Amino acid sequence: LSHLTGAAPPDGAGALAAVETLTPRLLPGLSEADWAGAVRRLGAGAHVAVLATALKAAVRTDRPIRSPARYFLGTIWRRGRRPDPLASLRACIAAHDACAAPRDIAVAGLAATAEPGRMR
Repeated sequence: LSHLTGAAPPDGAGALAAVETLTPRLLPGLSEADWAGAVRRLGAGAHVAVLATALKAAVRTDRPIRSPARYFLGTIWRRGRRPDPLASLRACIAAHDACAAPRDIAVAGLAATAEPGRMR
């Protein structure tokens, strides 16, 4: 978002803080306890998982994600393997880039996530 505001891109800690600030808007209904558990399990990967989930919720049309917070928790606590949020985010970006009208999908999806939310 720094290219839109003219601000310098955040450093690692600043980027994590920015994602934490946006998390209530991107994943409405996510409790502070659930967020803390995700951070304990994945560390900074939880922040990447928030971005991957928000992007998927914004652009996915074949099977819409009705509850981004529940989807996020499902990916964090999936049994059998440790989640790889960075690979998930990369795959989502690649799929979005391959779409015929990615900008239109992204704008519509992000408008839907603009509703203010808060952690409970």
